[in-house]
Amino acid sequence: MQWWKQASNHQKTTAGPLLLQQIQIFFSNGCSSFKKQGSSSLIFLSPPLDHCLGLPHRFFSLQGNIEEINRTIQILSLIIILSLNIIYFCSLASKQVDNLALQTKTVAGHNLPPTPWHLFPPKNFDDQSRHARAYQILHCSYLTCPYSNTSVSKGHGFNSPSSSPKCPRFFMFIHHDLEPWAQSRITVDHIMGAKNYASFRVVIYKGRLYLDPYYACVQSRMMFTIWGFLQLLKRYPGMVPDVDIMFDCMDKPSINKTEHDSFPLPLFRYCTTKDHFDIPFPDWSFWGW
Repeated sequence: MQWWKQASNHQKTTAGPLLLQQIQIFFSNGCSSFKKQGSSSLIFLSPPLDHCLGLPHRFFSLQGNIEEINRTIQILSLIIILSLNIIYFCSLASKQVDNLALQTKTVAGHNLPPTPWHLFPPKNFDDQSRHARAYQILHCSYLTCPYSNTSVSKGHGFNSPSSSPKCPRFFMFIHHDLEPWAQSRITVDHIMGAKNYASFRVVIYKGRLYLDPYYACVQSRMMFTIWGFLQLLKRYPGMVPDVDIMFDCMDKPSINKTEHDSFPLPLFRYCTTKDHFDIPFPDWSFWGW
């Protein structure tokens, strides 16, 4: 819609104030016809007011309308920018969560290769969707509340020998199995050497268990072996000393006395023989079969 025509370009400066004045008169009197005023060459086309964009009188303040439009454009631009940023960061966060899930190792065997000394088919988790599997990994590894035993004593020690009941006879085998390190003790070098034969590492410190998995174990052996450690901590609060052990979840012993006689490696597993240094450990994984 054309509201005016300007006939001569040299009258632009003097026509401006007159134009604003005529627009104010135009909207205050309704859409009535105007004649030329003074030397101005402005001609107004005046349609009926109800056809003036269908808006009330108050919207036709020229200066106010422009300012309001500018504010609206700025607000809409800000909303669009914020929305795009939110979409971008959500997409980035989703990608980071997927990457974290693909790197997180679990006792169930996620993201772990099978033991190289006992190969078995890699565990298949394809029955879950990618997002369901990522949620399960993150929930089990990071979001569950850790067990905290508030009854752990400061010394983490056992009862004194005078008050302790007599140990069962089969406890003598504990001393027998640990005899190779009775004189030398177990050092960090022993632990790091046993790592080459271990599926995972267990550290118990101040009544809490920490796990570092290296390889996947067959079936659910790692999961229920760790469950056994946790049951031990729960059943005997304050009585399990700080310990750092390497563990292999296969049955066949690997630290033979012929090869490792000069430097025996302390490796826990479910089975051993008289010709091996492997330290036997209860097989709680039967609970998971």
